[in-house]
Amino acid sequence: MNIVAIVGLLACAALAGCHSIARLDYERMKVQLLSAFDADQEAEKLIVQHSGPDRVPADIGKRIAEGRAEREALLQEIIDQIGGWPGWQEVGTDASHAAWIIAQHADAHVEQQKRFLSYLRRAVAASNASPEDLAYLEDRVRIAEDRPQLYGTQLRITNGRCRLYPVDDIDKVNDRRKRLNMPPVEQYVREVQEFLDQNQ
Repeated sequence: MNIVAIVGLLACAALAGCHSIARLDYERMKVQLLSAFDADQEAEKLIVQHSGPDRVPADIGKRIAEGRAEREALLQEIIDQIGGWPGWQEVGTDASHAAWIIAQHADAHVEQQKRFLSYLRRAVAASNASPEDLAYLEDRVRIAEDRPQLYGTQLRITNGRCRLYPVDDIDKVNDRRKRLNMPPVEQYVREVQEFLDQNQ
């Protein structure tokens, strides 16, 4: 075997090794995001049990805030490693959705939440993430900036009852939702209320 052939084989082996590492990295990211999702949902259960974030005891609220900050840092680290949003192609649909939930609950750090939104927008434009997830995050950021939401995804909970935050041109909200295969806003509000009633 000549030297050129040997060099070629070594190059192929090195390339295969790099690809294997990349796959392992994506798998690790997937596991991290799914674990973070589980932790987020445990925190959300506590909030629901206390009929909203304003009624959560201070010590529990502190733990929830610390956990969210840790998950936001994890998501940013993963974004930095990938060079963009952890989308369907990189981590699969479930883990990409888990990344969205971390961004969705980053309310204490709105500038960071807006950065997450910009990454998710690009991923959705590339058909690499959920348009429905994007709708929720778009609304979340708009509410944080005191602007009316577009898709009617954001609700306020007062004394166990949920109400829509203001919606821009509300007569067209169901048209916007329909384009994303989302149910009518009236059905959405009803289902959220039923969930609250069952879990309080």
